[in-house]
Amino acid sequence: MHPVILDTLQLILSSSDFLGALPLAGIILGVGTGLLVIRRRFPAVPVAGIAFAAAAMYGLSETPVASDPLVTAIAAFAVAGLVRDVIEIPPYAQVLLALPGAWLIAGALPFAGPGWVLPVCFVFLAVGAPLLAGFDRSQTRPPLGPLVLAISVGAAYLTLPDTEEILVLVPIAAAIALCAWPLGTMRLGAAGSHAALAVVAAVASWDGRGRPAAIIGVMATFAVPYVWGALVAWGERVQPVTTTSRVLTLGTVHLVVAIIAARVVGIGSSVTTATVLGSVTLVVTVVGLTALGLAWSKPTES
Repeated sequence: MHPVILDTLQLILSSSDFLGALPLAGIILGVGTGLLVIRRRFPAVPVAGIAFAAAAMYGLSETPVASDPLVTAIAAFAVAGLVRDVIEIPPYAQVLLALPGAWLIAGALPFAGPGWVLPVCFVFLAVGAPLLAGFDRSQTRPPLGPLVLAISVGAAYLTLPDTEEILVLVPIAAAIALCAWPLGTMRLGAAGSHAALAVVAAVASWDGRGRPAAIIGVMATFAVPYVWGALVAWGERVQPVTTTSRVLTLGTVHLVVAIIAARVVGIGSSVTTATVLGSVTLVVTVVGLTALGLAWSKPTES
């Protein structure tokens, strides 16, 4: 194993923040394993995102991140997503429903840095949460929502200058990822997509206070689920991926984009440079996934 990777793993595994969150991750994994008894009769249960957010807020309860106003705002934001879990609503209505909760969260974020962070987080949540929810709802065989969230959380650790809070999220995200695959018992759900993304935004805004460009990097790690979710929702020919090879391909693309976002977009000190690089990453992701989706939509030769 590469020495840098080995050192990083040793640092993570010896962190009290990481170790303190392991029992919470164990509880989630235990519930996910217990759901195996109904797996044959029911699809993946849309509770992984709520479980992630609840465990994260509990694990962060002694930090500035888990303030009462923020917890209340995240709950309101999750309720907006819950509407989509219950009834079918068009994309513009999903964004409209997300606006009040995103506004509350932006106002409650634990950040005292540049003024641009709060409005950017507001847009990131208001637009991004419905897209993540759409991705999670379309990619259920296997459930990819928890997997992409876990990869983005891991990438966030690689780019944020302060890591105490993000390390709490790492084992919890890993647990819901395991519940998605190989167990196949949980997916994020729309309410959970809202709540989980809000937690990531809050932690990124706090742990990124020493180098705000890293916050842009964290947001860019979600480029693939956002773009693919939009393509599946609005592209007439792009379909959710279900075959093993295509699932692995989409997951690999997300992993590569998330690492680029972490180690290229968010690693510098210039917010302007990070914004430009993040925009380029988004454009390339749109072009690449559009081409991939169209290629996969072609009928296979018999």
